[in-house]
Amino acid sequence: MDRQAPNAKAILRILLDAQVEFVVVGSVAAAFWGADVGIPGDLDIVPAMTHENLTRLMHALGRINGTPFPAVGCWVLQGSERVWESFSLEDPRYAQVPTLDPVHGESFDTLVHTRYGTLDIVPELSGVYHDLKNIAPVMKIEDVGACAVMSLEDLLNRLTVPRREKDAPRVQQLRSIQRQMMLSKE
Repeated sequence: MDRQAPNAKAILRILLDAQVEFVVVGSVAAAFWGADVGIPGDLDIVPAMTHENLTRLMHALGRINGTPFPAVGCWVLQGSERVWESFSLEDPRYAQVPTLDPVHGESFDTLVHTRYGTLDIVPELSGVYHDLKNIAPVMKIEDVGACAVMSLEDLLNRLTVPRREKDAPRVQQLRSIQRQMMLSKE
């Protein structure tokens, strides 16, 4: 299964209609702030990890034919940072398809193929929901509605440490947007 560029607005409408609590993070959040990110490889969200919310998320995924990708690796803690560790072909976890279970919130840390493209559910990597939600502005997204989006400051902090090559131009654009916003407040 390959990643497919998401129709982010269609996925977000389904999630909001199902009353799923989440914050948009990653490249789609950067795009909502005005950065030119090209075509995102997926839509990243950080959901609230309550049983009730994960149940709503699971039902919403059912409405858009959401199927978890087979596992090829996982995030592990190295010191104070989470890093991606790929599974070897011999690892019994390799190519296992996770079963989403609201009782086991960690099962939602996965890529999901939907009829509207790829959704990446990231419960902790970009921060946890209750921390992000407190400072995430609710943006009015055209053709979607009101949606919590990672704050510009948080997005810049996450994109600069550790820095990925593809994030450098995004950081420049977001810093420019941040400066413009600060100047317009004066």
